[in-house]
Amino acid sequence: MGIVRHATILTCFDRCAFKLAAAAAIATPVFWAQGRLGDGGWWSPLRSNLAALGAAAWALYLAMRGLQLGSWVIDMSFAAVALLCWLGRTRADFLLVCLAVAAGILIRESAGEILRIGLGVVWGVAIPLAAVERVQAWLDAHPRGPSSPPPRVARILIAAAVLAGLGFYVVGPAFLMTDRAERQALLKKLAPAFPLQDPKTLSPLAARLRGHVVMLAQTIGERDVFRPKSQARARDYILGQFAQAGYSPKKSAYQARWMAAVKNGTEFDNVEAVLPAAPADQGGAWIVGAHYDSASGTPAADDNASGVAVLIEAARLLKSRKPGRDIRFVAFGTEEPPSFGTRNMGSSHYADFVKENGIKV
Repeated sequence: MGIVRHATILTCFDRCAFKLAAAAAIATPVFWAQGRLGDGGWWSPLRSNLAALGAAAWALYLAMRGLQLGSWVIDMSFAAVALLCWLGRTRADFLLVCLAVAAGILIRESAGEILRIGLGVVWGVAIPLAAVERVQAWLDAHPRGPSSPPPRVARILIAAAVLAGLGFYVVGPAFLMTDRAERQALLKKLAPAFPLQDPKTLSPLAARLRGHVVMLAQTIGERDVFRPKSQARARDYILGQFAQAGYSPKKSAYQARWMAAVKNGTEFDNVEAVLPAAPADQGGAWIVGAHYDSASGTPAADDNASGVAVLIEAARLLKSRKPGRDIRFVAFGTEEPPSFGTRNMGSSHYADFVKENGIKV
């Protein structure tokens, strides 16, 4: 189920998450009860049990989406589901659930959209209809382990080692994103050791780009959701730069939605400057965007002060042009954790704005 988290697969995925979760939760006991009927129902017990497990997993996943929990939290939860199912791996339904969830965690970020949909179809249709009885028959014909199983202590140690390895794989990146000291230590190791160019030798344009990065990453510094004053300074700096370039920039406030790390209802801002199209050539809009907030514990010079610098200079250089379409230069707020992967991202709010106003992109 971790494979198909992306909003493109289900329409109104986030907005309808709780309704879909409720439907999956209702389906779970229906399939489970069907499994208790034996072979007298429309599905065999094995197929029904697998469908019940799948519906329960969907209910959990959709409820977490509705609560706007980050994708790494979802990965951790589904890793726990995979581990629990692995403990019952002598049954085909538990074994297949474990393998499906583990595969989803491993390939979700790297797989293409078609592959994710294809795996979802295999999981939702092919396995319950065809694979589960065959796998169970194979398991029954090939009992695992020697005739004398290892002692109970050995089995516990093996299970603990598997749990520790899985936990390290899943929790490690999440811990790095939440532990300030650990992340700063890693950043220092990754800092460039090669000689950097003397700022005095930079071209005028390169000097301007560097100036924006220095202002955001060094003068203002960290700009995460826990530092609203720093975010406001960065926002006002970008507003000022757009205004100096000849635009009439606007800030668009939005409220945090289900963000446990900050007070619910706290306002953040996107900043937009629009270069209108030549009157005779209206044809929709191009959007150029970059986020101006930072991950906690980082100056965020490259993620994404450098992108904001390019955004500002692109707007300045294009101001004298008459484009065939509107060009919307947008600086997004709240892209980094705890917003990352949720509808709290500034870009998500801006996407809602584009849709609600019928802007053709």
